[in-house]
Amino acid sequence: MPPLFFCLILIVLNILDAITTIYGLSIGLGELNHIFPPVGKQLPIKIALPFLYLAFFFITSKLCKLQDLTIGLKILKINVSCLVALYSAILINNLICIFRGLSLC
Repeated sequence: MPPLFFCLILIVLNILDAITTIYGLSIGLGELNHIFPPVGKQLPIKIALPFLYLAFFFITSKLCKLQDLTIGLKILKINVSCLVALYSAILINNLICIFRGLSLC
């Protein structure tokens, strides 16, 4: 599958992560990732982040194709796949915490 498809999945997963995180915090759960700012300020960052990924991967893939760097394209595909797997795990963790009422998500 092309990296663009994975980037679109990444955007959806990131938005779902933001929604489940905000919901979890609203019912009294804690934030596991203390790098992000408080709830009111993190939503724009969480939504903007995958679009920045998308722009980076799009530009990089165009440059790799222009220079005929097939290894660069393979690395991009692996990178995007790893990000999709990471955000999938984060989303699953959020849902488990919400349904079980665990304190850290």
